[in-house]
Amino acid sequence: MVNLPSAFVVVVGEFATLSPWHLGHVLIAIVTTIALFHRLEHGRRRRRKSLWPVAPGALPLVGHSLSLSNPEEFSRTLEDWADAIRPEHGAYEISLLGRRWVILCRTESVMAALRLRPNRVRRADVVGMVLGSLGADGMFSAEGDVWKSERRIVAPALNARSVNDYLPMIKAVAGRLVRKWHEAGEGATVTANEDLGKCSLDVASLVILGTDLDSLGSERSIGAENIHTLFKCAHKRSISPVAYWKIPFVGQQLDGGGAASKKLFRWIHMLIQDYRMNGSKKKTIMSKTVDMVDQETSKLNEHRMAGNLFTLILGGSETVGMAMTSCLWELAIDQTGLQDEIFQEISCLHTTLDQLSMDDLSEGLPKLKSLYFEAIAGILVLG
Repeated sequence: MVNLPSAFVVVVGEFATLSPWHLGHVLIAIVTTIALFHRLEHGRRRRRKSLWPVAPGALPLVGHSLSLSNPEEFSRTLEDWADAIRPEHGAYEISLLGRRWVILCRTESVMAALRLRPNRVRRADVVGMVLGSLGADGMFSAEGDVWKSERRIVAPALNARSVNDYLPMIKAVAGRLVRKWHEAGEGATVTANEDLGKCSLDVASLVILGTDLDSLGSERSIGAENIHTLFKCAHKRSISPVAYWKIPFVGQQLDGGGAASKKLFRWIHMLIQDYRMNGSKKKTIMSKTVDMVDQETSKLNEHRMAGNLFTLILGGSETVGMAMTSCLWELAIDQTGLQDEIFQEISCLHTTLDQLSMDDLSEGLPKLKSLYFEAIAGILVLG
């Protein structure tokens, strides 16, 4: 018989009294600690002089992870660092749990990197891993030949001629936002970033799937809640030191991502099948993609098609929402007269929202378009 140390027996006894839920949290904490020390040692071995300035506030082991733990403050934190550092070459560096990331914060550097896609510049491996863990296998997590093949199928639904088909839906949601803020009354306080986020999600659901979530007008939209949950899960998983979602049986439920993903994909598959059976007069990204796949007998199966639609909703709504919020903030704090210039630009269109055309948007609003492009460029982050 083996005599075990008394301390070991006590520890094992304490573990035996824990509920499965608490035991799972303890095991995650242990694995996380081991992974952190492993990542730290790995980082020490690979450490070399940085080519770019480093963001302030890095902590031992975790680096800048705690500063970026809140998804709603993520882009603002990156922007604040860029303003504080003012890097000469439009790039600076952060550390997330021992892994180095380069943040591009100038339009020229972002465009230079995008021109090297997909051969010389690729997305970080964690992007594909996280999206795959949520079932979102598609073009936005693919690389190389797979990316080229799927881009050829999805891209036509996003060209300028196709965007003109989506304009009525975009104007309908924009009208809701205007009415909501107008009905709030002069001097009222509105949560602009929340409403703009809902606005972009409603546009995305209509344009991509032809389904109106109406999260702007509804106090509780189940579809919108699932998408919001998945965005938070993607953020948490992307900066987690361990792949906790791979823990058997409970991993996908720890952050709610598993349940939300199943509900969303069940909904998308239902919409695809309904369109194939009954068709629709409404032109959406889903309908155009399904038609393209069916006509060309493409190798893009329904699972990857749903994955592409999912990532378009998730990434598109979040990016557009942040860009609109950024534009509104810049106009609010502007001291150069840009707000008045854009107001005059809009006034000179001499048209209503219902009558607004693609030509008006593309040719009649150069200053507003430039402001929006700057906001979009500021959101793009290269890891």
